[in-house]
Amino acid sequence: EIHGLMGENGAGKSTLIKILAGVLQPDQGRIVIDDEEIRLSGPQEARQHGIAVVHQHSHMIPDLSVAENHALRIGYARDRLGNIHWSTIVDRAAQAIEVLIPRLDVQRAARTLSDVEKQLVELSFALSEPSRLLILDEPTAALPGHEAELLHQKVRQVASRGTSVLFVSHRLDEV
Repeated sequence: EIHGLMGENGAGKSTLIKILAGVLQPDQGRIVIDDEEIRLSGPQEARQHGIAVVHQHSHMIPDLSVAENHALRIGYARDRLGNIHWSTIVDRAAQAIEVLIPRLDVQRAARTLSDVEKQLVELSFALSEPSRLLILDEPTAALPGHEAELLHQKVRQVASRGTSVLFVSHRLDEV
């Protein structure tokens, strides 16, 4: 299912997202997955439970390439000796961004991307990962109409494959 979340500034939308992402600890309430209450100690643990989050603002490290930012998210590919396998890292990142921005050079530094490209890359990373819950915080805020509609199509596809989606927006027509 896709659930929309709306509310005024200060209503707690961002706080809820940070709790589900493992960034903040809740003061009250529970997080339950498969009838088991969980307590998330950090973002890595949230990802291990299948929770993927795309924040409103990019969290990519500007001086790293798109591929390196992707590797930070999913882990660095290594060969039998433990050396980083750069061609695999580049290939994985290219496959991930193919979802929304297929012609982008993944060896570009993140700082060279426009705001729209950064948002599309972050969204592509999240959409390409297997997740149980995908949280999108104002995902279309920086996107032009065509890209926003493409994102809506991809979100519906992800939901049809069994991923729950929490879509946070100020735009009533999107929700």
